[in-house]
Amino acid sequence: SLHPEKVFSSKENEAKTPISSIYHTFSGNHFITTLPNGTLNLYQTSRPKLAKTTYSKKYGCTSATFTGRGSDGSTPQSCIVASSIPNSTSDMKSNHAIRLLDLNTNSFSKYFNGHIDQVISLWGAPWMSEGFCSSSIDGTIKIWDQRSNSEISSLNLNCKSEIVIGCDPSGQ
Repeated sequence: SLHPEKVFSSKENEAKTPISSIYHTFSGNHFITTLPNGTLNLYQTSRPKLAKTTYSKKYGCTSATFTGRGSDGSTPQSCIVASSIPNSTSDMKSNHAIRLLDLNTNSFSKYFNGHIDQVISLWGAPWMSEGFCSSSIDGTIKIWDQRSNSEISSLNLNCKSEIVIGCDPSGQ
């Protein structure tokens, strides 16, 4: 039978807000949650503790992930965030940009443009220390290199659907 091993509590005012995504580090020492109101919570798993709360109020957040960098178990310094609120710009690609968020300064240091519709899934690739994958309602899956802010590869599935991605941690 199933039973909770640990209970991670959130701030009182967020207790009734649904979690839109949850993602753990490759070491398993931390995980991050996103809330529809633009809140990102970083938790330590060694003890049920909220380590840090940061916000993406301007762009919102549908999901967040970590890259392979920092997979040694140390506290993550950054995360990749998919926006839930499009920019007011007329450039469709920047409306659905993915952003690299510095968790220490709460500022976005890099932008990844390429999707033309809402990004719904992010996945950090442990076998690519500087890379991650994304999928969008535009029917594409993209692999990104965070050092160059550009996509490495793109797969167009020619469908308008919610595609969720995930890979074996070994890269197989």
